[in-house]
Amino acid sequence: MVKMSKLSEIRWAFDFAKWKPSGSEWARLLSSIQKEEQERIGRFVFKRDAKASLAGQLMLRKLARETLQLSNDEIKLERTAKGKPYIQNELSFPYKFNVSHQGSYTVMAASQSQLVGVDVMRIDLERFEDESKVEAFFHTMRKQFTANEWKNIKSGELKKQLANFYRHWCLKESYVKAIGVGITINLQSIDFTVYDDDLTSVVTSTKLRVNGALQNDWRFEEQLLDDQHCACVALSSSPRGLESYDQFHLLPVDELLTMASPIVTVDHQTLEDFEAKEEEPLLPRQ
Repeated sequence: MVKMSKLSEIRWAFDFAKWKPSGSEWARLLSSIQKEEQERIGRFVFKRDAKASLAGQLMLRKLARETLQLSNDEIKLERTAKGKPYIQNELSFPYKFNVSHQGSYTVMAASQSQLVGVDVMRIDLERFEDESKVEAFFHTMRKQFTANEWKNIKSGELKKQLANFYRHWCLKESYVKAIGVGITINLQSIDFTVYDDDLTSVVTSTKLRVNGALQNDWRFEEQLLDDQHCACVALSSSPRGLESYDQFHLLPVDELLTMASPIVTVDHQTLEDFEAKEEEPLLPRQ
């Protein structure tokens, strides 16, 4: 019988924007995931998105290896009809987990709680050169937040308003991902009230109301990954015996590959295709 490692709460982040893999390094990483996942990652147009997706795969495999104490080739990842990944092995995997990527980071949260959702958002200050652009952007998004949320979002100077906006969007995304409905839900039925503006440490004071009813069984961990990215973990209940929460652990590439080994050969064409991709969409000239 395979022995499972001691359970714990997991908060991992990987900065894929700073990662510039060579062809050989990309091949080494791709070789440690399943063929169907290699093909899915290969369909991304830009390197940025391919790197973000591969990081998520490597995080899941790292979690499975360390939890179930299996070798890499023993781990089988599958996807639901909606495309959500899960670990299909002989043991019941003890974690609920969720992965997200945006901006420069891929993040993963795993918990013994009933439900968990995670989101990361880049605080996109560069998009807005003046207050009129912010006002126009907020107008297009006016139906996505409640009056209470807009009151908080629009407090403070321009940069603060944008930071507040992305923070509230991150909160909503983490919650709808945890309950598995996506942003097709009426977002005005979800109302967050924030009490602490300092996200340099983990904040858990934010409260949620759904259709006006306070949701005391939900807890939200908010924090900054750096000065441009906020992250939020939504938990349907607080883990037993856990009174405080750690910052996200920033994973280096080598740590993602800990105990990994090749399971599928990567052909030369796959490497050529990756190296030919642009890093990200080119911005139009002003």
